[in-house]
Amino acid sequence: MDFRKITWIRGALGYTVGHREGDTLVLDAISFVDTTWLGRGGFFHSEQMHVVEKFTRQGDVILYDVTVEDPEVLVEPWVLPTRTLRRNTNPDAGLQRERGNCEVYELNNISTQIRH
Repeated sequence: MDFRKITWIRGALGYTVGHREGDTLVLDAISFVDTTWLGRGGFFHSEQMHVVEKFTRQGDVILYDVTVEDPEVLVEPWVLPTRTLRRNTNPDAGLQRERGNCEVYELNNISTQIRH
């Protein structure tokens, strides 16, 4: 079944369906509103935009590919160069160290920190 032929409720993030093709996760998105932009440059698109993202894991590396189709705006599919994402081997990767000027608020079982 071609889900692109079904009428979906449009949204800023579109409607995405994922599936696997061997070692690759494929995300297929449609049904976008035309008031959002592609990237930081403000590239506009229509409601007909169709985005396919592919994530392929090769050991500690993920290959990320994106193809954007939009028959109302683009003459041909926009294929971005493959990005290579490498796993950070540092055990503290992504963790923020505690700094001074930090307030801790606690309420029952909830605790939050506000940094200044």
